[in-house]
Amino acid sequence: MKIVQLLKVAVRIANVRDILIEKIALVRGRDAGELRKEIDAEGDLKIDSKVGQTVVGHIEMALDREGLVRVEDQTKESLTTLNGLEAMIERRLEEEKGKGNG
Repeated sequence: MKIVQLLKVAVRIANVRDILIEKIALVRGRDAGELRKEIDAEGDLKIDSKVGQTVVGHIEMALDREGLVRVEDQTKESLTTLNGLEAMIERRLEEEKGKGNG
């Protein structure tokens, strides 16, 4: 991979939470700024598990990491909050990085 491509991947991965917020807003048909205010006030964001599954697909496409999140990762705890989604994705990205894939 060229250095520019590696830098782009690093920036995308560093912004997982921002990407999640943008994708949740997109799926919900809401403004991302409104969601950020809600998250700042509450510390987290509750979401429907179906929204979580949809967002996971969007994230995999945004990060160009098809199959990043496994079926066994998609539990109620990981799919129903912003923090849960972020932790699940970060865990898998760290595993990939350890294997030399990211």
